[in-house]
Amino acid sequence: TGLGSHASLTLPDGSTVNLNADSKIAWNDNKFNSKREVTLSGEAYFEVQKGNEFNIKTKNGNVRILGTQLNVYSREKEFWVSCISGKVGVNVKDKEVILLPGEKAELTSFGLQRTELKNVGQTASWKEGVFYFEDQPLVSIFAEMERQFGVKVLYKGVLKRKMTVSFSNGDLDEALDLVCTPMELKYEIEKNNTINISDTKTTQ
Repeated sequence: TGLGSHASLTLPDGSTVNLNADSKIAWNDNKFNSKREVTLSGEAYFEVQKGNEFNIKTKNGNVRILGTQLNVYSREKEFWVSCISGKVGVNVKDKEVILLPGEKAELTSFGLQRTELKNVGQTASWKEGVFYFEDQPLVSIFAEMERQFGVKVLYKGVLKRKMTVSFSNGDLDEALDLVCTPMELKYEIEKNNTINISDTKTTQ
């Protein structure tokens, strides 16, 4: 998928995949029935048919499941998996974490960490054009805006600042207001689809 586009597809076993913007998925048609395995770069929501083990390979870590609903995110060095139903095994290097519904595994500087989410279903709300972030850094939120709206966000402030917010991909100004106003940031949209964001405290 390119910037600002989503895709829905059905795998040979009947499992369905929703692919977020700027994402890629690949599999081997000839071998899929005997070995259910896909390679993912980006973000995707899976509804996996029951059957033999189903594996999702990413550059950051691997996921194995037996029939479930889950969301997988793997971009650059950021990697997390949320389990919406069923049971999910997440493997990074030699460590594996087993997730139950409502749980999330995330790759952090301390390794693979498991946490509980208050609104686990919202981790896949991007399928309906709504992007939910629970205590996530601004760098991740602005990167998602770039993917959904096809813009370039320039922000030189503290990218590790975190917030909980949701926005839709239907209105760029509204999305910017929802993120910038509570964080005391201001933005300017340039003609070349570049957005300059600055801290209001340092510009007064």
